Amino acid sequence: MPSSAVLIMRAILLLVFLMLLNQAAIAQTVTTAQTIATVEVYENGSALWTAENHQPLTTQSEVSEWESKYILNEQSISRSIQASALWNDINRSVLLAQNNSGRPMSIRDFNVSYDIVKTAPRTFGIIRYGFEWENFSRTNSSEIVIGDAFPEGIGIVLPTQLDKLIIKIPAGYDVLNASPSFDKLDGDRLIWDRILYNSFGKGEPYLVLSRKIIQEDTYLPYQSAYQSTWLLILVPIAILISGTLIVFWKRRRVNGRNDDSLIDDTADSTVYVDNTETNIDDDALMPLPDMTTEILGYEEMIERYLTRCGGQAYQSDIVKESGLSKSKISIILAKMKEDGRILKIRKGKENIIRMVAKDKDQ
Repeated sequence: MPSSAVLIMRAILLLVFLMLLNQAAIAQTVTTAQTIATVEVYENGSALWTAENHQPLTTQSEVSEWESKYILNEQSISRSIQASALWNDINRSVLLAQNNSGRPMSIRDFNVSYDIVKTAPRTFGIIRYGFEWENFSRTNSSEIVIGDAFPEGIGIVLPTQLDKLIIKIPAGYDVLNASPSFDKLDGDRLIWDRILYNSFGKGEPYLVLSRKIIQEDTYLPYQSAYQSTWLLILVPIAILISGTLIVFWKRRRVNGRNDDSLIDDTADSTVYVDNTETNIDDDALMPLPDMTTEILGYEEMIERYLTRCGGQAYQSDIVKESGLSKSKISIILAKMKEDGRILKIRKGKENIIRMVAKDKDQ
């Protein structure tokens, strides 16, 4: 069994090895240029290209040279030469793509910018350029096809080795086919990484984007028509019910207001019938003895009330005072009127009951 000193020595050697390995990885990163390209595909087939080329600057001399050529002097010859070289490479690629696809193509809004990024222990010189490529992809009513713009592969469009490619697809589209397969999907961004794919073949990357089929698109018109049909049915029904309720309510109010007058008219009509039908036996029209006694008691009560009120009062007040129903009071008053004991005077919607003065001779 190894001693503790041997184990400690092995641990130290392992730690040193890992540190050297990390330094080697850093050195490789620092000395390797990287290019990241992003292609935003439009639904009309055009695309916006943007690319960043990161050049590692490992010494102070390289940093100073980069700043002198590209940063401090915006009108420097180096900038002009670099921009012209980029333009020529891109324009040549577009001409090849146009001949291969048979579609007219053009480049517009070409731009180049330069920067320097210092993050210890690394420093990078950055070249950014972008342009819009018209008719970049082939389109139809439901699909966008990408690939015929790369007859020699995507590398011909970019002047440096491509490390990462990002293609942003339009909203409302799905990937139907992809060659080579992308490494990951981030929302609507398809990402290829150099770790798995060092280069693309002819006609690659090849993509077929298909418009999403949304179930709601076919359902919504039917739903809208269904709702409209129900509205056409329910609105007239609601109006009819509302109108019926209003008419019923108004009739109830009118009937309530005219209830007293209708009862009075009925009582008066009964008196008139008694007067005209004189051929009927009087004994048949006479109330029963008990009923007669009861009515006579009510008549005296009404007379006393009228006396207290100065000889006259509203019929409605008599009803309230007596506690009897309107119809019963109407019958009693009709008899008293027939006997000549009261007068009934119409005033608006009310009846005024007035006592008839008795002769002093009686």
